[in-house]
Amino acid sequence: MNQFNFNRYQMYKNYNKILCKPLRCFYKILFIMKLTTIILLATLLQVSATGFAQKVTFVQKNSTLKEIFGAIRKQTGYDVVASSDQLFQTVKIDAGFRNAPLEKVLDKCLENLPFSYAIDEHSVIISRKEKSVAEKIISLFTPKITVSGVVKVKQGPLGGVSILIERTHRVSRTKDDGSFSIEGLEKEDVLVVSYIGYQQQKIHVADVDGVINIELKPSTNVLDEVRVLAYGQKTSQRTNTGSTVSIDAAVLEKTPTSDPIAALQGRVSGMLITNNSGLPGAQVSVQIRGINTLNLDGKARMPLYIVDGVPFTSSSIASLTNIGILTNGSSESPFKSIDPSSIANIEVLKDADATAIYGARGANGVILITTKRGKAGQIQIGADVYASIAKIPHYIDMLNTEQYLDMRRQAAINDGIEITDDAFPDLTKWSQTKYTNWQKEFFDKTALTQNAELNITGGSNQTRFMLGGGYRNEKTVYNTKDGLKSGNVRFNADHNSKNNKLNLALTLSYSGDRNTAIALDPVAFYALPPNYSLYNEDGSLNWAVPNPIATSLSKMESKSKSAITNFVGSYKVLPDLTLKASVGYTDLRIRQMMLTPIAAQDPKSSNPQGYTYYANNRNNSFTFEPQADYVLHRGNSTFRALLGGTYIDNRSSNYALNAYGFTDDALLGNVSAAQRSDTTQLASQYRFLSAFTRIGYEYQNELFVNATLRRDGSSRFAPGKQFGDFWSLGAAWIFTERQWMKSAMPFLSMGKLRASYGLSGNDNIGDYSYFVNYEKTFNKYQGTGLFPKNLFNSDYQWEENKKLEAAIELGFLNDAVMLTVNYYRNRSGNQLVAYPLASQVGVGDVNQNMDAKIQNSGWEFMLNTSQIKHKDFSWTSSFNLSVGRNKLLSFPDLENSSYKDLYAIGKSLSLFWGFDFQKIDPKTGKPVFRDVDGNGTIEYPNDFVPLSNLLPTFYGGFTNNFSYKRFDLDIFLSFKKSGRNSTLNLSPGATLDNQPVEVLDRWKSPQNPGSRIAYTTDGALIYTYNSSLATAFNNSYIRLSNVSLGYNFSEKQAGKLGMKNLRVYAMGNNLFTLTNYPGFDPETGVSMPTLRSFTFGLKTTF
Repeated sequence: MNQFNFNRYQMYKNYNKILCKPLRCFYKILFIMKLTTIILLATLLQVSATGFAQKVTFVQKNSTLKEIFGAIRKQTGYDVVASSDQLFQTVKIDAGFRNAPLEKVLDKCLENLPFSYAIDEHSVIISRKEKSVAEKIISLFTPKITVSGVVKVKQGPLGGVSILIERTHRVSRTKDDGSFSIEGLEKEDVLVVSYIGYQQQKIHVADVDGVINIELKPSTNVLDEVRVLAYGQKTSQRTNTGSTVSIDAAVLEKTPTSDPIAALQGRVSGMLITNNSGLPGAQVSVQIRGINTLNLDGKARMPLYIVDGVPFTSSSIASLTNIGILTNGSSESPFKSIDPSSIANIEVLKDADATAIYGARGANGVILITTKRGKAGQIQIGADVYASIAKIPHYIDMLNTEQYLDMRRQAAINDGIEITDDAFPDLTKWSQTKYTNWQKEFFDKTALTQNAELNITGGSNQTRFMLGGGYRNEKTVYNTKDGLKSGNVRFNADHNSKNNKLNLALTLSYSGDRNTAIALDPVAFYALPPNYSLYNEDGSLNWAVPNPIATSLSKMESKSKSAITNFVGSYKVLPDLTLKASVGYTDLRIRQMMLTPIAAQDPKSSNPQGYTYYANNRNNSFTFEPQADYVLHRGNSTFRALLGGTYIDNRSSNYALNAYGFTDDALLGNVSAAQRSDTTQLASQYRFLSAFTRIGYEYQNELFVNATLRRDGSSRFAPGKQFGDFWSLGAAWIFTERQWMKSAMPFLSMGKLRASYGLSGNDNIGDYSYFVNYEKTFNKYQGTGLFPKNLFNSDYQWEENKKLEAAIELGFLNDAVMLTVNYYRNRSGNQLVAYPLASQVGVGDVNQNMDAKIQNSGWEFMLNTSQIKHKDFSWTSSFNLSVGRNKLLSFPDLENSSYKDLYAIGKSLSLFWGFDFQKIDPKTGKPVFRDVDGNGTIEYPNDFVPLSNLLPTFYGGFTNNFSYKRFDLDIFLSFKKSGRNSTLNLSPGATLDNQPVEVLDRWKSPQNPGSRIAYTTDGALIYTYNSSLATAFNNSYIRLSNVSLGYNFSEKQAGKLGMKNLRVYAMGNNLFTLTNYPGFDPETGVSMPTLRSFTFGLKTTF
C-alpha cells in the first residue's frame, strides 16, 4: 500500500472507531451534506445576485450614455469598461431611472445599439455584439463597401490626412491632392478623419453614398494648435515630445513696441525678459532657463534666433550705444528691424528634445520667428494704424530745497568741515529758496508714437503672395523733435504644383531706421541739487557739477539697414520621401556719427577740444540647408526620418574713425580740420558646418518617440577640436488613450507624460580666439602700432550642456482646463572662460576650458482655462509661473583664482557682492560691517562677500480674455519676486547731489537713532555704505502690463464704409506697478523707466 492510500485508510479507520456507529454515522453524514448544500447555494445566489442587486437612480432628459455610465460608477462602484466609440457621446436618451436595477438600466441604454454587456465581479464590460453564425455567413456574400473622396481645407485639398477605421483600427492617408479611397468597409463602420491643427470628424459609412467630400475646420482646442519646430517640422501640443511655448500674432498686437521680443515679457514660462531701458530702440535681456556659462560675454548667454528659417544675429552690431558711450555690445536692439505686425507666430524651444537639432547653437534655447504669409482668394488690402502717447509713470521722491540745504549743512557740522564757497556753493552762492524738480523739468513731456502698416494679399490655391510695408515714428519724453524713425517693406510668395509635389516659398524683407535722439537719461538729472541752475548769469553752462544738459549739445545719428532673404524649395520624389533645400541670406548694416563740440565740455578741464566719432559696421550671413524628409505609415504606426545638413558663412566688418583736436565747433563735420585722427578696421569670418538626423515614431496617436543626432563643426576651434557630437531623446505617452485609464479617471479628458534628455554644446567665444590676434594701438608720442590681444591656445573645445526634463500635461472638462507642469535640470560643464593671467605676461587672459559645473533647475507651471464659452460671451484665462534656481556646483581652486570675488560654490552666477552691513552704530550714526578677515579694517576685496541673488525667485504672468458680442477685452498682469538686490545710492551730504526722502530717517543722536546713517561728507564711508545691502531695496513687482479693448464692426456696418471688416481698439501699457522699490522702475532702477502708454488705433481690410 502506498503512503497516500495508507493515510486514507488510517483516517477512515479512526473516524469509524471514534465518531461513528453505523446508524449514527449515516445521519451525521446526511446532516453535513445538507448544511454544505445550503451554504453553497446561498453563496452562489449571493454571487449571482451581486450585479442585479445594485440600484441606480438617474433622471435627466437628453442625457448621453457617457453621462449615465458615469452615474453608474458613482452609485454602484462598478467600473464601466467601454470603447471610445463616438456613439456613447452622441446618442442621447431621456433617462428616468428611479431605484432601477443595474440590468434594466443597461438594457435600456444599449437598446437598438450594436453593443452587449457582461458583468464581471465589479466591472461592467461593454463591447460590440458578435455576429451570429448566420450573420457571418450572410456577410461573406454581402459586397464590401468602398468609400472615396477628397479632404479639403479652406485653402484647398490637403494631403497626409489620417483616416482611421474604428472597427479594425486600420489607418489610411490622403494623397497629395487630398484624395482617398478605402475598400473593404462594412455598413456599420465609422471613419475618423484627423489632421494637425484641424477639428476631428467622424463619418458613418451607412450615411455615405460611396463618394464624400470632407472639409476640415480649424481646431479651437489649444491641444491641436499647430506648432512649428526646427526646420519647418510641424506638430501639435497634443503630439509634441518637447517643451515649447507658442505666442501668436494676437498677443503681439497687444503691445505697441518696435521690438517684438519685448512683447513676450511675462508670457512664456521659463523665459526671463528684463527691460534695461525705456529709451527708443533699447534691447531687452533674454534668458531661457537660467545662465549656462561662466563666459561673461553677453553673446554667450543669448538664445538662438531664427527668422523665417534664417539665423538672425541676437546682438547689436553698433559701436555706439543710444546714450553715446563707446562700448562692446550696444544696448540698441537689432530686432527693431523686424516689424511686430508682420509676425504670425513666435515659438520658444526650451528642452533638449526641441533644441538638440540645432546642436551647439541651441544651448541657450531657440526662438523661432515666423512671419505672415499670403492667403488664397481675392486680393485684399489690409491696414493697421495707431498712435500712442507715453509718459514716465513714476518719479523718485526727493528732498525739497529746505531739506537738502539742511542735509548739506548738518553733514559739514557732523564732520567738523568748514563751509566754503568752493566746497559748498549750494550753501553760500546759490539761491536758498529756489526749487526745481529736475526729473519733471526735463522728462515730463509726452512722447508721441505714430505707426502705420499696409499689406496686400491674394492669389490662387497654387500661388499666393503678400506685399506689405510699415512706418514708425517714435519720439522721447525729453525731445519732441528728434527720435527713432523706421520703415520696412516685405514680400513673400508661395507656389505649389497641382499635384502638390512641388512647393516653393520666397521671403524678402528690407528695413531701415534713423535714430537722431541724443539719449538723455534721468540718472544724470534726478540727483541735481534743487537750487542748482544749469546756466550761469552770462548764459554759459554752470559746471559746478557735471552739467547733464551738455550732452544735448552733441549731435548723434545712427542709421541701420537690414535685409533678410530666404528661398525654400521641396519636391516629393516618392509618396513617402520629400527632398528640400533652403537658402538664406541676412545683411545688417549700421552707420553712426557722433559730434561733440567744445561747448559740451567743462572749460576748466585741460585744453577742451572738439572730437568726432564715425563708425560703419556690417554683418552678413549665408545659410544653406539641404534636407530629406521621409514619412512611412504602416498600420497604426508612423515612422518619420529627417536627414539634413547646415552650412553657415558669417562675416562681419567694423570701421571706425576718431578725430580729435577741433578748435572750432563749426568745423566738426570736416575731418581734415582735426589735429589728429585714428582709424580702425576689423574683419572676421565664422563658418559652421553640421549634419543632423531626427527619427520619430508614433503609435496610435498615443505613444511618441523622437531621437536626434547632430555633428557640428565650428571655425572657432583649432584643427582637431572643431567637431562635436550632440544628441537628444524625447518621448511622450498620452495615457488617457488607454481604456482602463479612461475608466479609472473619467474626469481627465487628456493626460500626457513626456520626458527628454540630451547633450548640446556652446561655441560662443568669439572668432579666431585660439590663435594670436593683434590690435592696433594709438600713441601720440610713439605713433601707431600693433599689440597682441591674446595668447595661442589650440586645446580648448566645446562647452557641454546636459539637459533633463520631465513633464505632465492634464486636461479637464473636455480640455476646458489645461495644466502643464515641467521640471528641468540642466548641467553645463567644460566651461569656456577667459582665464586671467599675471600682468607680467603682457596679455590679460587666455581662453581655456575649466572643469567647472553649472546647474539650472526649476519648475514651470502653465494653466489655461476656458471658464465661459457662449455664443455672445466668452472668458478664457492663461497663467504661467516659473520657479528656477541657478548655482555653481564646482569650480576647481576657485579661492585662488581671479574669479573668487565673482562666483561662489553653491550660489547663483549672478550675485550681489559687497560689504556685509550689520547695523548703524547707535553712538556715532556710522555703519558697522562684518570684518570678514578679522584684521580690524573694512576693505575691498578681503571683506567682500556674496550678499544676495540677482536672479528672481519666481516670475510669470496672468492673462484674462473676455469677449461680449463684438467687444473684446484683454487684461494682462506680469509679476516677479526678487530679493534685496537693487541699490539706490545714498550719499547724504557728501556731494552736490540731492537725495531720496529715505535719508530723512537718519541717525540724529543716540536717543534718536533712525534707520539711516548720519549726514556725512566722508566719501570713503559713503562708498562702503552703498556697496552693501544697506542701500539695496527689494525690486519685486506686480504690474498691470496691458489692458486692451476692441470693437469689431459687423460686415454690414463695415460695408457701408467701403470695407470688408473694421476694428477699432484702445490699449494701455504699463498702467500700474505695485512695488516697494523707490526708484523709477523695479527693472531699470534709476535709469530711463518703461513708459506708460495709451494707444488708439483701427484695423481694416478692403
